[in-house]
Amino acid sequence: PRFPMMDLYEFGVTAATFIDWGVTGQNEFNDILKMQPILGTGFSLQIQAPFVPILRFDYGWGFYKGKRINKAFHIAAQHMI
Repeated sequence: PRFPMMDLYEFGVTAATFIDWGVTGQNEFNDILKMQPILGTGFSLQIQAPFVPILRFDYGWGFYKGKRINKAFHIAAQHMI
């Protein structure tokens, strides 16, 4: 939840989960449909504060052919859209 501070700033915490799915290739577009997809899943914690509009922490795992292949941690400071 977000809470206004003096009608100028907002602060709060938001949590989310995500799933990404995709393929990549360097050949013809039709070959992409035949490729094995890579799946990514994870969670995100977004903090909204007066000094940084949104500070985001993401942690995710990658899967290929049913096996975990990678994990990643990402930090971002970004403006609101």
